[in-house]
Amino acid sequence: MEEIYHVPGEHGTIAEVIDQTLYDDRSDASDDLEKGRIKFPESKLYGRGKELAKLEGIYYELARACRDRAEAAADVAAKSNSKCLEDLNDDDGGDSESEGTSTLAASFDFSRVVFLSGYSGIGKSALVNEFMRRVRANTTIMDVAHYPKSSGVTTFLHGEEKFDKAYSIGIVRGSTGKSSKHSSSVLCISGKYNEQSSAVAPFSAISQALEKMVFEIVPRENESSKENTTTCVGLTDEQKSKATKGLASKVMQKVGFPFIADPYSADAVTNVEGGENSEIINTKEESEHHLQQSRNTACDESRRQNNYVCWESVRHEIRNSPIIQPGSDGNKILRGAFPVLIPLLERCELSETKSILKNGGRKSRAGSIVRRGSGSSAGRRGSTGNVGREEVSGNVGGTSDYAIKESTLEFLSIVFRLLKKPLILSLDDLQWADRLSLEMLQFLLCDRELENVMVVCSFRSNEVDEDHPFFKVMVDAENVRDRIHSTKDEGNRDIASVQRIDLYNLSPAIIGNFISDCIRKEPDEVATLTEVVYQKTMGNIFFVKHAIEELVRKNALYYDMMSFEWQWSVDKVQLSNFMSDDVVETIKSKLQELPLPMQKMVIAMSYIPNALDASILKKIMHGEEFCMEEEGEVTTLLQEASNEGMIIYSVENQTYNIAHDRIRQASREFMAIEERDDLLIRISQVLSTVRQTSQSEWCLYVAVDNLNSIPPEKTDQGDLAKLNFQASKLAQKRGAATRENELLRRGQKCLERSEIHWKEYEFTLHIYNAAIVSEYSLGHLTDAMPLIEAVLENARSLDDKFIAHLNKVLCQCEATRDYDIGTEECAKVLKMYGYDFPLSPTKADIMKEEVLLNIVLRNRPYSYLVNLPVKDIPVFELINHLSRFSLLSGKTRLLTLIAMKAIRISLDKGIDRNLPGILVSLGAVYNKKGKIKKAYALGNVAALMADRFRQHKDDYAYAKFVAYSAIICQLESFQSSCDCLIKCMNDLKLVGKYELALGAGLNYFYAYFAAGYPLNSLLESKMIAAENFAKAAGKCTFVKTFQLQRATTLNLRKSSDNPTEIKSESLEISGAICAAADSQALRDFSSCRLMLAFIFWHEDCMASMLETLSSYPLSDVSISRLHNRLTFVGLAAFAMARAKSSEVFMELGETCLAYFKKLAKLYSVNAVPIYALMKAMKHRTRQSFEKAVKACMETNVTHIQAIATEHFGEFLIDENDRELGEEYLTMAYWFYYDWGAHGKTVSMKNRHRFLLGISRRASFLKRARSFSISDSEASKPMKNTFSSVANFNGKRTNNIRRTSTPQIRLERVWHA
Repeated sequence: MEEIYHVPGEHGTIAEVIDQTLYDDRSDASDDLEKGRIKFPESKLYGRGKELAKLEGIYYELARACRDRAEAAADVAAKSNSKCLEDLNDDDGGDSESEGTSTLAASFDFSRVVFLSGYSGIGKSALVNEFMRRVRANTTIMDVAHYPKSSGVTTFLHGEEKFDKAYSIGIVRGSTGKSSKHSSSVLCISGKYNEQSSAVAPFSAISQALEKMVFEIVPRENESSKENTTTCVGLTDEQKSKATKGLASKVMQKVGFPFIADPYSADAVTNVEGGENSEIINTKEESEHHLQQSRNTACDESRRQNNYVCWESVRHEIRNSPIIQPGSDGNKILRGAFPVLIPLLERCELSETKSILKNGGRKSRAGSIVRRGSGSSAGRRGSTGNVGREEVSGNVGGTSDYAIKESTLEFLSIVFRLLKKPLILSLDDLQWADRLSLEMLQFLLCDRELENVMVVCSFRSNEVDEDHPFFKVMVDAENVRDRIHSTKDEGNRDIASVQRIDLYNLSPAIIGNFISDCIRKEPDEVATLTEVVYQKTMGNIFFVKHAIEELVRKNALYYDMMSFEWQWSVDKVQLSNFMSDDVVETIKSKLQELPLPMQKMVIAMSYIPNALDASILKKIMHGEEFCMEEEGEVTTLLQEASNEGMIIYSVENQTYNIAHDRIRQASREFMAIEERDDLLIRISQVLSTVRQTSQSEWCLYVAVDNLNSIPPEKTDQGDLAKLNFQASKLAQKRGAATRENELLRRGQKCLERSEIHWKEYEFTLHIYNAAIVSEYSLGHLTDAMPLIEAVLENARSLDDKFIAHLNKVLCQCEATRDYDIGTEECAKVLKMYGYDFPLSPTKADIMKEEVLLNIVLRNRPYSYLVNLPVKDIPVFELINHLSRFSLLSGKTRLLTLIAMKAIRISLDKGIDRNLPGILVSLGAVYNKKGKIKKAYALGNVAALMADRFRQHKDDYAYAKFVAYSAIICQLESFQSSCDCLIKCMNDLKLVGKYELALGAGLNYFYAYFAAGYPLNSLLESKMIAAENFAKAAGKCTFVKTFQLQRATTLNLRKSSDNPTEIKSESLEISGAICAAADSQALRDFSSCRLMLAFIFWHEDCMASMLETLSSYPLSDVSISRLHNRLTFVGLAAFAMARAKSSEVFMELGETCLAYFKKLAKLYSVNAVPIYALMKAMKHRTRQSFEKAVKACMETNVTHIQAIATEHFGEFLIDENDRELGEEYLTMAYWFYYDWGAHGKTVSMKNRHRFLLGISRRASFLKRARSFSISDSEASKPMKNTFSSVANFNGKRTNNIRRTSTPQIRLERVWHA
């Protein structure tokens, strides 16, 4: 017998004796009541050493990768800071790898994903918990910024044996090892999904994990380092005798062991630290209060010691994030989708609010104040109070799924990036995850911005087949990560960033070890018992535990009080008969043995999927039907149920939950259906009365779900309809459109069965209108039509029928894709409301309407409309749709009439948020007809007017998008459009207008190219983000277009043998698209190849692409796309006309020249340099090239400057003016270099040998000698005049004077 304690005295006494005797713990009277209860080992993980070593190896490799990157970044920063200005000026313009290739981290080197699978009860959670415990205990894992360059971590990839060896020799030390002064603990957060997914809020497990993260990283406002203890110092003998149980407790006190009172005991006595005069706490409430204080203090102390992340850094980064900073839409979205983040986000804005209060209410910096606890901004359709026009008329101010994902990614990226060690995120039971959670998980796992994290996704392998939604998440994550990930270990072996670990049942030997540890016998002694248990359980550890407990309950396995050991006296067959064949039946038999009050409590908790605190459970259990007269009895039952292993207690949240899903399943099946309904009603009554806060939203979800599962005759269907409607508003606020739709459907069905259907008119109309818009927004057109007909039949007024009429028109047009039908139906409805629009207006109708408009305008310009008062005019939404349908169906005359009448109505009543959209539609028509000035005026008015409706993001963003992509940039510079277009893209994503958002993104990249902004890694990262967004939205056409643009950019940035061939191994695009049937795809592909052919001067390719593009019209909705296409079509056409003496090419060039000539006469800043350059290409003279170079220099469009100076230099060399020609070619080289076209610079060096080895400063000094610049001027640091500014505001200093002599102008350029 192993000696544990040596106690003075003899067995059965506490009297002092002289001799030392052995204290036999088997006779310990403190657990006399526990002798017949089996005790399972809690500190040992059985049979999972290999999997545990693999998980730890994956984590340590991730930590090493993050450490190496941090060290590399620190080295780069140090070198950058030490580099002097002279070194920067001596830049030789070399085409290094870092310059010519992407600097984007195009891999998942700094994150890991593990998919952990296995049957229920196999031990997935235990494995992950032990893994997190061991990683957190390893205090020698240094912070990322201080991680040592040790090669030992790779040992963990090769099995449990090498891991144990590495552990033993000190490569990795546990909590007993010496901690580094830089050491901090690893932050581990986890969440678990529930089978009753319809009863929990969206993102339930993710919210649980975020709640734990907030708890760990956000400091308490009044943290105290004082620790409260619960020792029995100073207790009287009488109090000690009440508190102690059994002889052994007295022995322990005799030898000086401290006693900790059981806080749940009826006779609990707790002493607060304070010496002899300390206060004795005799009541249960006071005991629990002081115990809670002790727990909070311990948690705060633990948090301070863990030192996960600098809280000030997190707050600083969030406050400076353009996506989730205080007051931003992303911040409001996070509050609505994840209420658990509100405390953290409020702390981030706290300093700003204080500053504003000090300044007398003025803002201390740009941005607005978000009210504390305000949650999300207006829901997808407005407020949750009235179901009015904004609420149900089409995603006004709403939130899309993608906006939630993007805001969440930004938040997690900030926190993870600032963590001192990689975080571990565990999500369990993903086979039950809701749709939004799976989409969020897929988005996060496939995004490269998520770094410094290891995600463990656990699921039941027998419940996830190829048709399961989670299976697609796994496949997509593996495909994306395996294709891009490129990490290698120190042995140059590939390391997968995503791995699968499958758990199988434990072997008989391991089960034998487990049983032998449980009953304290050798494995050989329990061979018979092991064989019987294994045959029943097949090695499922959860089943094994309950099977052993069942044998104990049935006395087949018993504790012999005489011999102090566990025994059994029956044979194998009898042992087998004592055990149930199924784990659920085993748990039911255990429930049968529990006291009746505990049975009812566990069963009640099984119908509540969320963890709940004791106060709510007391309300549910209080009453005669639950045998609970006093609320204090619930606390005692909770402790006893926890001891029985039926429930678990969370110290962090002070909440209780069912210990395992199989226990939940058995508890539900244990109760009869008749009793179940009464219990669900009782639970729902209590939960529906809980005060609704961001932390208790789940109560309403559970109450509604439970009541919906009860037969209709047992509930008040009218009240249930209202509860469903209320829950749908919570789902809408969370961005859960599908859940909202389900609740609205249930509410509408309950309403139809109730007595208040159309008797409570306002509520019935509200729920029908909300259901109509929900069905339409999800594309359920056939489901929306019956609801629409019901409203049209029962609504009392035209105003009440407006939403039904509007959505009926939209459903009909969406179903048929016939915009003529949409136009006719819109006109019919508008006629009902007193607005008559002839479908085929004559020229006389247009003239009449124009006269009426001029009379009302009184010679005032359109800009007068901007200052009119704002008024909500519902009928304008129909007018707006009518104008869009007219535009899409080609009825431009009708559109003109509609816009004029809309302006007249606005002058009379005020401007509605739909008016800017109507004006830009008319502007697009004028632009197409060649009325550019008129279109430009309308576009500017619409853009200014839209700024007054920023809160209506869909209308605001649509008007700005059309104005800047199709109208304004016709005359204004493309630089001014870039910022607005990227903002429109983000706003349209926010409200779920994915196709319009992608269109805005596409036009942003077209404008970016046309503006001559640099081709750098930032641009590439934006292209990848847009491409991923298009993939997520399922828009394949946009995906191909973004890939085409990225491939074109890479061809310009990288040197290749055939730069006009658009293909790349990393892209899903090939030259086969050239033969595509899609004419738009062929046009875009040919335009990109033509640009590359002209820049790299491939005549055959130019001729081929010109033949393809010659059949396309000289018009396009996108001005920037048309500008890029016609620019290179015209330049290449004149070049090929001269090279091949082709009249066809000359005619094509003349057509393009006429287009830019017309715009140049209107002083279009974009057209003037292109027009001058085309004239120079047509008539190759020194004077024409001088004018072209001058015009290009004045506009600061880098790539056009490069093309103009290159061709002028080539012309001068052909004219035998080599010296000046080389000067212009050198200028062209630096322009291409600053543009980012390093492939072109390599090509120029290969073609012109004098460019080899040049530097910018040497080129300047050469020009200084040529033009006799003074030594004092020559010694000044040279400014990079040729560099295009990387930001998108289009502002750049122009130091070039307008002079008549090219040499003098060149002198100014070089001197600048």
